[in-house]
Amino acid sequence: MENGPTSETDVGPRQSHCEAFEQKEKPGISIYKDVFDEKFCRFLFKNAINELSKGSSFRRSNFHWDSTIVRASQVVLVRDYDETLSKIILSELVRNSIIDNYQYDVMNYVWTKLSYVPWHYDDHRKIAMTVYLNEEWDEDWGGVFLYKDANTGQIKGYAPKFNTAIENRGHIQHATTMITPDAACPRITLQLFSANLETVSQASRSLLEKRDSVAV
Repeated sequence: MENGPTSETDVGPRQSHCEAFEQKEKPGISIYKDVFDEKFCRFLFKNAINELSKGSSFRRSNFHWDSTIVRASQVVLVRDYDETLSKIILSELVRNSIIDNYQYDVMNYVWTKLSYVPWHYDDHRKIAMTVYLNEEWDEDWGGVFLYKDANTGQIKGYAPKFNTAIENRGHIQHATTMITPDAACPRITLQLFSANLETVSQASRSLLEKRDSVAV
């Protein structure tokens, strides 16, 4: 298993924008570093912990997912960000050239001990992205992103790193390793899935429509 830059694309948010967006048209895995301002990334982590303590914001879990991507996993809690925070997140990602449009559903995942995702394809979405929000994360705690090289079939991996994003374009087979029982805290991630206008969240749609109206 390789750890660090992938064999396909390892980019930063300030890399050539044209090159980055041209790469997005091709299937593959990309790693983006320094996705947000660090203070904002810390805010997103603290916001998740605060909302988790309330017990009412995370209204869904992986038990709503297809059984083939749950299997024996423990709970992964899921919440949709509210409209205001979704707008801010998407705007920051566009401003930093991580994404090039607002057509994404934006969610917050909390990975509990013994949770994981087995090998699967995100067939329902063209692009899936994970942003890691934990500033402290021991690699022995698990949560490693694994994927299969489309050309060689070799399994490669990337351990969670604060304020870094993994982008999966074109349905690359992937998995997430189990969070270990001795993990000191949950694994907190920001999840984005590209969506058509028919299925994109209301927050993303309203921001997109606002942008288009200004452009006109």
